[in-house]
Amino acid sequence: MHKSAYITLIIMLALTGCRTMPVRNEPLESYSENYGYRYRNIAPGEDDSDSLLLILTFSGGGTRAAALAYGVLCVLRDTPIFWEGRTRRLLDETDVISSVSGGSLAAAYYGLFGDQIFDEFPERVLYRNIQGSLIRSILSPGNIFRLLSPFYGRTDLMADNFNQRIFDDKTYGDLLARKTRPYIIINTTDMARGSRLGFTQGMFDLFYSDLSSYPVGNAVAASAAFPGLLAPMALVNYPKPETFKPPQWLEKSPDLHPSIIPDNPKQYLETSRKNIYVLDGGVSDNLGLLPIIMGMDGHYSDDRISSVIPEKVPDKIIIITVNAAGATKQRWELNAGFPGLINTLLAAGTTPLGNFSQAQIGYMRQQIAYHNSLKEIKKQVEHQATAHGVSIDVPALDISGTEYHFVEVAFEQMPNGEERDHVSTIPTTFSLPNEDVDRVCAAAKTILENNLDFQHLLDTLRPPINNEP
Repeated sequence: MHKSAYITLIIMLALTGCRTMPVRNEPLESYSENYGYRYRNIAPGEDDSDSLLLILTFSGGGTRAAALAYGVLCVLRDTPIFWEGRTRRLLDETDVISSVSGGSLAAAYYGLFGDQIFDEFPERVLYRNIQGSLIRSILSPGNIFRLLSPFYGRTDLMADNFNQRIFDDKTYGDLLARKTRPYIIINTTDMARGSRLGFTQGMFDLFYSDLSSYPVGNAVAASAAFPGLLAPMALVNYPKPETFKPPQWLEKSPDLHPSIIPDNPKQYLETSRKNIYVLDGGVSDNLGLLPIIMGMDGHYSDDRISSVIPEKVPDKIIIITVNAAGATKQRWELNAGFPGLINTLLAAGTTPLGNFSQAQIGYMRQQIAYHNSLKEIKKQVEHQATAHGVSIDVPALDISGTEYHFVEVAFEQMPNGEERDHVSTIPTTFSLPNEDVDRVCAAAKTILENNLDFQHLLDTLRPPINNEP
């Protein structure tokens, strides 16, 4: 290389050098189990009652997923309910949103900006060619030098774009400063363990790291970093001081079946793991349901999200899962020739996820049906015992009186076959025609209007007739 070329390269690297290192999570100054972004530190809003717990989960699926999640938020905004003696929006009762990949765009935006999402999100996110913007950034002369750095990759560049153009450089400290729910759990996958890793202070405690200064856009980018197409994002696992004691929730968590928890997060306490590489949350849980399954009972979770006050449980718990899984028109038969690299990556990365997602939904339905059945049996037994003037104690019926509802929103529930085929075959990309975005948003309303589980839920949230209890 000519001497002048060396000089030019050095100058360019100097000009961009401050930006060739990606954002890194900062260490904790000191550990406190009550510090930072945790569910118990996020208060309910003015129209959010602790007696009704509404949990949303937003799946992966690129802009298609973000649009379906947004459409569901619009429906919840427009759905009045009667609870604790007055009318309010069902949306106002949202306590937790757990999200993956494209769904994380909607979850994070609503968490940061609240109802502004209904004025801004379509133009700022859904109608935007995020994919094209990333490609242009990669090809930009200024960014070429940044990408030459061994520490800075395409996912870091996407994170910068998200932070600057979508999330206004907001951090988890800004999320905490809002001091109002919903509590947002953005999920990624630990590449080495193949298990879910959520961006919460409870998880970052294990890294001895402070989540507050971490940009929300980085978490969303990591959640959407599809393996093979985008590089994993690095988190620093800091050394723990001698005075550090593992959190109680970690020590008390029972061993669960590997199909629910692949392995134990206690591994993050090991000093040998100095860097943790995370990628698309859909690899481990494409529905965002795992933290809900764990958090409801406090298994491997700092956040027992069923109640901030352990001795007070909600009267009603609603879980709405927005499943933006698509369908493919392609079938891989032996006589069809070999599929290309991209199709192979997409099939290998999505087909097993779909199977696991259906298993999760089946598990949730089974557990909720079991709980509601026991609650009804308990009610009947207590009624009979009271009628005969006796008291009984059946340990197997020692359950809370909470009423559970589970609602899945999925394209396959569309009643119109032609429209169902169209929206379910919209590709998983971060660039869609405006018409497709609008059709996916509209699909959310159609699905919920025809969803028997959702309509049954609304029947339980209507005002009593003639003021009868």
